[in-house]
Amino acid sequence: MISNATPADAAATLEHLEVLASETDFLSFGPGESGITLEGQAEFLKRFEDPAAGAMLKAVVDGEIAGTGSLFRGTRSRFRHAADFGLGVQKRFWGFGVGRALTEALIAAAREQGILRIALRVRADNARAIHLYESLGFVHEGRLVGAFVVGNQAYDDLARALHLT
Repeated sequence: MISNATPADAAATLEHLEVLASETDFLSFGPGESGITLEGQAEFLKRFEDPAAGAMLKAVVDGEIAGTGSLFRGTRSRFRHAADFGLGVQKRFWGFGVGRALTEALIAAAREQGILRIALRVRADNARAIHLYESLGFVHEGRLVGAFVVGNQAYDDLARALHLT
């Protein structure tokens, strides 16, 4: 089931983020590095009670958060047409369509909000995510060489966007 994440989900979404951080190096932070407090997470989720801010969705399987997805909308008038996209699905739910369902729901929310451009960055070696984004129409816009470092290993990020016209 996909629904809006609310401030009441603060603890569960923080736990979800920590699971994600322990399962993959594709996130911008590792285990214990999010630096987000319970209060901070609740405030962050409260922001999305106003649809003009974008959207924060959760996918729940058997009563547990399996994935989250977000659209962060710009606040300045010159950027209101665009949103940045984020997605995270726990490894045990990979291959079941959770990421696709979240992404499709976020694209629908973007259309409802009048968003014309959804942008994301994905690590160049994250083949599963790249395949998902390409299948939904996200196009390659650029390569950020060495933008992502895990340990001593540098990785490129790919800039992608979906244009909703």
